[in-house]
Amino acid sequence: MKQFSLGYVWLAVTVLVVTISLLVVYRASFPPQVPLWYSLPWGQDQLAAPYWLWLLPSLIAVVTGVIALGSRYLRQDPLLLNLWVIGGMVVQLIVALAMVRIVWLVIF
Repeated sequence: MKQFSLGYVWLAVTVLVVTISLLVVYRASFPPQVPLWYSLPWGQDQLAAPYWLWLLPSLIAVVTGVIALGSRYLRQDPLLLNLWVIGGMVVQLIVALAMVRIVWLVIF
């Protein structure tokens, strides 16, 4: 179980570093507004200022913290712990892919 948890930590840190790196590297290339709110109707409602993109790495950090705290209480049940950690990894990867999609759309 320790090996799996260590793998999760490395994946979480890697995803966080990649998303922050995307923001830092391409910060100067962002237009005044970027598409962020995909759940809203198409058009102006979906656009946000580029500083709102920092919400995505923040969300990844919060999910990592919640998974770390929750896994302390779930150590007795290995199945539930694995589901908890895998669910967190899926959420983090989806958020990271959303960030990559936004940067790809805006920059390239």
